[in-house]
Amino acid sequence: MASIALEISRWRNALVDRLPSELSRVLRGGSRSELVNKADVRIMVYGNQVVDLGKGTKRIIAAEGSPPSAGELADACRHLAGDSPDTSLLLLLSPDEFVATSVSMPGMNRDNLESALRLQGDSLLPGYEGSLALAINPMAHDAGHVDVALWIGQNRLDELFTAFEAKGILLAAVMPRVLYVAGDQDSIALDQDEDSSTLVVLRDGALRQWSHISNLDLEQEELATEWRQTLADTAIPQDITELNSAAVYLEQLDKNQGNPEYCFFPQGALTARKKLETGNRLLLAGAAAGVVLILASIPFLLQTFEYTNLQSELEDQREFSAGARADQAVVVRFENEWGPVIDFPDQSIVDTMYALQEALSPNTLQSLEISEGVVQIQGEATDPQSILQRLDQDPMFTEVTFSRATNNSRYYIELRLSTVNFDAYTVRYFAD
Repeated sequence: MASIALEISRWRNALVDRLPSELSRVLRGGSRSELVNKADVRIMVYGNQVVDLGKGTKRIIAAEGSPPSAGELADACRHLAGDSPDTSLLLLLSPDEFVATSVSMPGMNRDNLESALRLQGDSLLPGYEGSLALAINPMAHDAGHVDVALWIGQNRLDELFTAFEAKGILLAAVMPRVLYVAGDQDSIALDQDEDSSTLVVLRDGALRQWSHISNLDLEQEELATEWRQTLADTAIPQDITELNSAAVYLEQLDKNQGNPEYCFFPQGALTARKKLETGNRLLLAGAAAGVVLILASIPFLLQTFEYTNLQSELEDQREFSAGARADQAVVVRFENEWGPVIDFPDQSIVDTMYALQEALSPNTLQSLEISEGVVQIQGEATDPQSILQRLDQDPMFTEVTFSRATNNSRYYIELRLSTVNFDAYTVRYFAD
């Protein structure tokens, strides 16, 4: 089960690393991780000096006691950081400034574990008066393993933040220097200076052991023997990374992971970061709204552009066709004036006579009248009904009827030419 938990933790971290930066930032702790990542200056306190880990420069602190005061640290860091007005700093303090406690609360998630530990702070550290800041990383632990929590006085954090702010520096976070170099995977490190020694053991980014002793206590044989036994029980000597000078720390920087889980964040830094995030969100919201408006207006802009192009093209065509339109106007005027004559229906008198002759032969035609496509004929025939039928079957004629009473020898027939349409001609030219 322990190996499964570790594999799940590794898989989760790998998955978060592949996510977009904004989402990854949210899953890894939001403002806190951002504060660590944005810290452009990282300064370590070692003994009576401060060291810029980026440049390798140092400055001596004329401190009368240990640890150095917030004002002395701020003044020394200001000199190392230069005159940049927007300096954000990660401060690495001596392990002397921190206290570790071991807790065992299996089955409790991170948020609930932190809340429970804060409530128990007075009982866990009864000798300390005042509020405490907490850092713990139980997320990578095996099931049932003891968690190690780190504590620092909240007043110390606030004093440091105020002092650095007075020097124009944003104190983004504070963390033990040994954990900065130890990284966030498997490592064993021994921090040593003139005042104390601290042994830390990390497994999968979680602090499994924090053993601290003052060098004054090492002068007592019993405590010194117990400390040597602690070192022997922890690991063989070659597995321990000894950090016994500022120079050694600088040499180990290539192994640094800077695990933000063990950073302490002043409330002022968190507040400043939240204000910045709020401003960024407002800017992003404004930019998003602007993009939406632009996207929504694109169809209208395209229509306006297309309308302008079509209008310009229309004007060009009108200019090019001015002469043709003038000629067309002359033609239309001519057609309007001479149309009644030109378009007068052609009644095809000759063809009509031939068609009537073929239908009437050998009978006699005595009278013929053609007017506006209407033909009236009369004559004598032995069978007038047959004449009517032949005329009705001829496609040249339509509406063939007897116009008067017909006896056995005389006929009166009226018909209409199918090839002309005087009604349409009248409607077109003489509608009134």
